[in-house]
Amino acid sequence: MSNVPTEVRSTPMGVVESESNPYASPSTDHGVVQGPPAVDNSCDFGKILRRWEPLRLIYNLVLTTLVLLSVIFFSPNHLSNLTFWLAVMLFAAISNLCFFIGPALEGYGTYFQLWHTSFTVVLFLAGLGLAAFLALAFVVAFR
Repeated sequence: MSNVPTEVRSTPMGVVESESNPYASPSTDHGVVQGPPAVDNSCDFGKILRRWEPLRLIYNLVLTTLVLLSVIFFSPNHLSNLTFWLAVMLFAAISNLCFFIGPALEGYGTYFQLWHTSFTVVLFLAGLGLAAFLALAFVVAFR
C-alpha cells in the first residue's frame, strides 16, 4: 500500500480519475507500528544562565570583600598602589570569564543527562574556593 495520497476528481464524462499527489503529506497507516518517540536531549541554556547569574553576584561580593579585607589587614601598603588595583581589575575580569565554566559544564551535563541539581552547588563552592585561594595568594605575593 502506497503512502502517497491520491486525488480523486470527476471528468465531464462522469469518469472518476485518481492521480497521486507527490507533494501531499503522507497518510498514516494505522496498521503499521511506529518506533518509540525520540528522546529530547535538548536543554534550555538560557535557563541555566539565569540560574547562575545570582551566584555570580555572590561570587563577586565574596571575592571583593576578601580582597579588600586582606589588603587592609595584611598589606595596607597596597591601598595606594595604582598598579596593584589595575592588576586586581584585570584578574577580576579573568575570574568572571572563568566563572562561565560553571554554567557551561551544567549545560553539557544537562544535555547528556549527567547532571544533578546538587552538582551546581558543589561546582559553585569549588570554583569560589579556588578563586578565593588565588585572590589571597595574589594579595600576599604582589610586590
